[in-house]
Amino acid sequence: MIITKALQEEYDSVRLFYHSMIDALEGNPYHPKWQKDIYPSQEDLKSAIEGGELYIGRIDNRIASAMVLNQKCNPEYDDVRWPIELDRTEFMVIHMLGVHNDFAGHGLAKEMVRFAIDTAEAARMKAIRLDVLKGNVPAERLYPSMDFIYVDTIKLFYEDTGRVDFELYELELGESSVKPLFKEEREMKAESPITEEKLVDIAESLSSIKSSLVEIMEDLEGREAIDPVDEAIESVEDAIDALYEAVDSIEEEEFEDDEEAEEEEEADVEGTEVLNRTVKFGNKEINVIISKDK
Repeated sequence: MIITKALQEEYDSVRLFYHSMIDALEGNPYHPKWQKDIYPSQEDLKSAIEGGELYIGRIDNRIASAMVLNQKCNPEYDDVRWPIELDRTEFMVIHMLGVHNDFAGHGLAKEMVRFAIDTAEAARMKAIRLDVLKGNVPAERLYPSMDFIYVDTIKLFYEDTGRVDFELYELELGESSVKPLFKEEREMKAESPITEEKLVDIAESLSSIKSSLVEIMEDLEGREAIDPVDEAIESVEDAIDALYEAVDSIEEEEFEDDEEAEEEEEADVEGTEVLNRTVKFGNKEINVIISKDK
């Protein structure tokens, strides 16, 4: 795939690409809810092309993918606690990344994102940020697979969706100035041990995923695609069972450890004589406790 900036004379072809892509996604459970000439709007496309911000990927002289890469973002980005504290001039944002259905499954989205990363690094940016409509599973899988960090889920307003939940992602580029407190919190989280509470939280999250898969399976009733979804549900159920088994195992180990600690403590008490003495030091008296074996 050859990736280049779209030229002004290619506006009609780019607009047709997005319209064709939106048509191809109709009925898809992961439809990003884009609407023709609303998102992306004609004004957005023209502005991005004129600003040299719209990139297209061509295969056999046909537009297979497109995206916008610039420093414009939703105003509510300013209220988010991002892992890296940056001003608007220090990061880029990916918008309107799309791959035509005719070229799906060939890794073109990853290729476009890699191009965006290279472009941002060449421009000495410190990060790339973006938002994904919650429930857009392909995008939710794409960015974490390329080392983007999930930051938060917040409500954002866009013309095509209204005010709904979007997931925010960030990729740190090069050496950036991380907020000390936030960096410390992330390190503590990474180093913290696996606990019953964490396992239960993961199990509950998987239960939520299972519910979403069940809804998808209901939508696919009577179609061949239902079998892989059914298998995915069984895998999630197995994972949930395994997590709760791990919780039970941890509880048993903790109970055994507590019993051993009590036995050791009792043994120490039985084999130790405790002497309580008061020692004068100048004008002060210090109480000293001395332990010795019997």
